[in-house]
Amino acid sequence: MNKFFFNLSLFVSLMIIVTACSQTQNLNDSESFGEHPNIKTHLDQSSIKDLSIDELIKHGQMLFETSFNDLDGLGRPETTGAFSSRPRREAPQNFNRISGPDAGSCIACHNLPSIGGGGDNAQNVFNLASDVDFVTLEGSVGSEEDAASLIDITNERNTVGVFGDGLIELLAREMSYDLLSSVEAGRNESESKGELIKVPLNTKGVDFGYVIAHPSGYLDTSMLDGVDNDFIVRPFIQKGVISSLRDFSVGAMNHHHGMESEESVGKNSDADRDGIINELTEGDITAITLFQATLPFPKRKLPNNSNLKGIIQKGEDVFENIGCSACHVPNLPLKSLNFVEPGPFNPERSLNLTESENNLVINLGEFVGELEVDENGDFLIPLYSNLKRHNLGSKLDNERPLQKGVPTNYWLTRKLWGFYSEPPFLHHGRSSLLSDVIEMHQGDAKISSDAFDDLDDSEKISLIEFLKTFK
Repeated sequence: MNKFFFNLSLFVSLMIIVTACSQTQNLNDSESFGEHPNIKTHLDQSSIKDLSIDELIKHGQMLFETSFNDLDGLGRPETTGAFSSRPRREAPQNFNRISGPDAGSCIACHNLPSIGGGGDNAQNVFNLASDVDFVTLEGSVGSEEDAASLIDITNERNTVGVFGDGLIELLAREMSYDLLSSVEAGRNESESKGELIKVPLNTKGVDFGYVIAHPSGYLDTSMLDGVDNDFIVRPFIQKGVISSLRDFSVGAMNHHHGMESEESVGKNSDADRDGIINELTEGDITAITLFQATLPFPKRKLPNNSNLKGIIQKGEDVFENIGCSACHVPNLPLKSLNFVEPGPFNPERSLNLTESENNLVINLGEFVGELEVDENGDFLIPLYSNLKRHNLGSKLDNERPLQKGVPTNYWLTRKLWGFYSEPPFLHHGRSSLLSDVIEMHQGDAKISSDAFDDLDDSEKISLIEFLKTFK
């Protein structure tokens, strides 16, 4: 047999074998025909303790990476990010870049420099647009004649990474407990003494103003600074209006993907009328929360070159001297690394510590990386933020709709760890240069911004080199 016919015969034989194997596999797995949900399994909250923490995290990562389809529940929902009502849209109007959903998966936006990170401007989202009926860029084409203009109904936001966010939530929980304890002590003192009591609100070295306690129990909260009048520190998204990773996940899944959770709409409820119930179970939300909470925090990348190290150290001194560290606090002390899930400060739409039948306690120290400990035994969390909202002035006041009542010129102090690996910069991703970012800081940061302008070139370069180590 010549070589050509031998090879042809071998090829035909192999194809017969492959075809037979494929036919056998398909015949034995008839459920593989057709289209199916991309989420293959869901977790029941009542049985999550039957799984290991690693198994829960793996399930959470699967949900974070999955590209949802209509059979999972993907699609512009009748209920929105604010869980108000709006008319349902069918294809091809069921996926809307502005009004939501705006992505098929979490990782579509959270990918710089790796899964869980930030996103480029191409992944910018339109916050609050899902709270109105329907918005397009086309005016009357494909929408109503009186369609709203974009800037009136939405806030364009750049994606921020979730690395180390479990530690950040723990900090916020401890800070909230401190503030609530101070307020309660002030109320009791005012009642017992029968006089007005000024109650300073300071936790972990961060000043949130003060309240005046009246003997009647009334609290004058007009002098609060950078926190809501319920004294809950909310460390997530640029406005600082989300208290927990769980609440963030519930809202983001609905807003960005149209994926409704049981805890927000009720079990076996088809609130968005897409024919799919229990799109995300309470156990699913627990798993994706743990995946995010256990992501390691980004560590600074320092060079080996001694000359460059000297420049960076000089930049760190400049950072301190011009007052940047007053808000971008290098370290905040944390008493405990035990992450309880569900947590204590979740709002009504998210499962709460007191509502859950099955609470988990995870030591984040086993996952997030090594932390320094201070003389009090507290863990030092190097996030370079104070988890407080500040007035950043007119240059960063480009929005019109209020988010949770926060003034449009107020922003949560940006955590610096890992930020240089998530360009572009600022809440809307409109800056690609760090010098521009600094100069855009006004309001509470104007003194520091002006001081930066007065630096000589070598000092400016040193500061920039210092900031570039937050990769």
